[in-house]
Amino acid sequence: QRVAETLKQLAHTHAEDAFIACFSHCDAIRLALAYFLNMPINDFQRLTIDTTGVSALAFEGVEPVRVLYMNR
Repeated sequence: QRVAETLKQLAHTHAEDAFIACFSHCDAIRLALAYFLNMPINDFQRLTIDTTGVSALAFEGVEPVRVLYMNR
């Protein structure tokens, strides 16, 4: 919840067309992605996040946030 709220806050404090890069450990990334995908918390480990994998979210005004890609 804390990671997801921080990402939302970052998105809302920058210009709508801004790109924001955030770096973290894989579990925090998986938990944030699970949150935005509305996955049950017990299923977050089903998501694969590799070292140096890139995931992207689109915050377009109001939720739902779109997951553009995961673990590229």
